[in-house]
Amino acid sequence: MKVAIVHDYLTQRGGAERVVLAFHELFPEAPIFTSVYDPEDTFPEYRTLDVRTSFLQPLPHKGNRFRALLPFYPAAFRRLHLRGYDLILSSSSGWAHSVGHTGGVHLCYCYTPARWLYLQRAFFGVNGPVPAWWRYPLQPVLLALRAWDKRAARNVDRFVAISHASARRIERFYRRPATVVHGPIDIDRIAFDPEPHPASPPFYLTLARLLPYKRIDRAIEACQRRGSRLIVVGHGPSAAGLHRMAGPLVEFRERVADAELNRLLARCTALIQAGDEDFGLAPLEANAAGRPVVAYGVSGALETVIDGVTGVLFREPTVDSLCNAMDVLESRTWDREVLHAHAREFGQERFKREIRATIDEALAGQSALSPSRERVLTVAEGA
Repeated sequence: MKVAIVHDYLTQRGGAERVVLAFHELFPEAPIFTSVYDPEDTFPEYRTLDVRTSFLQPLPHKGNRFRALLPFYPAAFRRLHLRGYDLILSSSSGWAHSVGHTGGVHLCYCYTPARWLYLQRAFFGVNGPVPAWWRYPLQPVLLALRAWDKRAARNVDRFVAISHASARRIERFYRRPATVVHGPIDIDRIAFDPEPHPASPPFYLTLARLLPYKRIDRAIEACQRRGSRLIVVGHGPSAAGLHRMAGPLVEFRERVADAELNRLLARCTALIQAGDEDFGLAPLEANAAGRPVVAYGVSGALETVIDGVTGVLFREPTVDSLCNAMDVLESRTWDREVLHAHAREFGQERFKREIRATIDEALAGQSALSPSRERVLTVAEGA
């Protein structure tokens, strides 16, 4: 079966980029199509893969500048136009689902319909990718992009959502059903020691792109109020504003190698997920390392964090609520083996098995509609 993998852009290190690597392990011969690619800013594993970029690649896109290319992404993915592929597997939070193609079954793994189109207040926020007041002069552009996005969604034969929260958004904004396949974590990449090795002095950890809806500001304020040390791993357009509000208890690290990340995960008091996440792989990575989580109890967190077992959920979007949850977490003893076992339920083998079953089902459904799909299905069954 001839497969193409498509992703929005390869300019970051995040959960979506790890999902694409899992797709490639399923289909190791598949090229990866994307708008722009920066080998230094994403995971090093991509350097050995067949990554193919759009006409935007020569334009400045390093750091946060890839976001300035927003008006050009629709044309970039339309002009990629894939031909001769039996399966197009797109990984999208805004763009890749629009890739042009002739023939083949298009299955989109959707993290969320574009936040900057449908959840603007949270996405732009304070210290966002563009100043919040820019939302108003940008409205004509965003309205046009929203109409384009709804048309692009019709380009997809089947949606697969990373969480039930995302599936509800796909239904709400695209009027399409979505199968749910929770995202994977690479358990073997994360070192687990059943014996605790707490850091001295203790610290909390947050791993996230520095965007307003991630609410890193809430984690910083809570830690400073409690006198707790915080390490923030990530980079993004909110970095400057977060640095300005942070005091001496907060340490920023743009990128860390996997070995250092393992050390931070294993030794932190807990990981803080302070924003409303589509799914959130970082809490599961903390659990895999044997550490609990403090998470805002909405959306994806309700699907990955078991309150009182693998972490503590705070219910109100306030610093006070987060501080109270941190107090509760520190008053309890956490079973590292239980935390690790919970994370294993979201491992890559489960993800690959469910994705492959969903693909086979999509191919079978397309074959039932069109006899020309029988050859594709036969190849897939023999793979």
